[in-house]
Amino acid sequence: MIESPQSSVAPTAVALIPNDTVGERMAGPGIRYWEFARVLGQRFRVKLIVPPFVPMDAVPDASDLQASLHVCAHARELRAHVEDCDVLVTRGVVLTAYPFLAEMGIPLVLDMYNPFLLEGLQRETRADPLRQQSSYESDLDMLRMQLRVGDFFICAHERQRDYWLGALSAMGRVNPHTHRQDPGLRDLLDVVPFGLPDQPPQHTRRVLKGVHKTIRAGDKVILWGGGIWNWLDTETLIRAMHLVCDRRDDVKLFFMGVRRPNALVQKMEAVDRAIALSKELGLYERSVFFNDWVPYGERQNHLLEADVGVSLHLDHVETRFAF
Repeated sequence: MIESPQSSVAPTAVALIPNDTVGERMAGPGIRYWEFARVLGQRFRVKLIVPPFVPMDAVPDASDLQASLHVCAHARELRAHVEDCDVLVTRGVVLTAYPFLAEMGIPLVLDMYNPFLLEGLQRETRADPLRQQSSYESDLDMLRMQLRVGDFFICAHERQRDYWLGALSAMGRVNPHTHRQDPGLRDLLDVVPFGLPDQPPQHTRRVLKGVHKTIRAGDKVILWGGGIWNWLDTETLIRAMHLVCDRRDDVKLFFMGVRRPNALVQKMEAVDRAIALSKELGLYERSVFFNDWVPYGERQNHLLEADVGVSLHLDHVETRFAF
């Protein structure tokens, strides 16, 4: 008997292209792709490819990822790293900057985890009408392009999926062919939550209680677990803190980040309004604290020292579909 040689087929190669900074300090988009790389790297050959328009001061340590990390200085480097991949996962703004990615014949997975058009409406709500219209039209063009060229789409939860199914229907992507192939349309659009690491968080050092400015060891800490964006409601929380502090002096509010790691992303007006209000009410750096940005590897220390986590959202359409 002649035995067949063992299969030498290479594992599927996945290209992950974020639209934001990855490494020591990351916001939501960078975190999502960093963790994508960690999970997918257990089964596939993964490249985490940072495109040229994302500012990176240095190549971060990716030794805990089962993936290769590539920080591109030029579009030709980006193309070269993607060419030998079998699947490409990215977000629409990347395709807007590098449209050749949609023309390489590689199956394209588009990540729709935040409804950016609705986000943009709220972000620009205080801008002049001309800027509002220009921003909206730019977002709409980007959205239509994504819905047209994507082979498969992912979003963060079922309510978002309803929203994107409506958008895909309007673009003709929900049709007799796609319905016949899969009446539930999971082959077209499915849910991939933002996710949590498998490992339970471990407290490695004190970062707040007893060590941060006027936060005492026995104080109760309220933690705002992310950045301050125009579509969130920090001002109600700060006014509530003013009432709380009239009754007790052992409650402190800590915002984990106000200076986004990506230098191209401008500080939002909501940050200045929140800081100004805390100063006006006499809470700034006494009971309310605004941190630059917590390193990703330190996040668990802040979370585990907090007594209450809080996130307040304004009553508008972005809130309904935010992840």
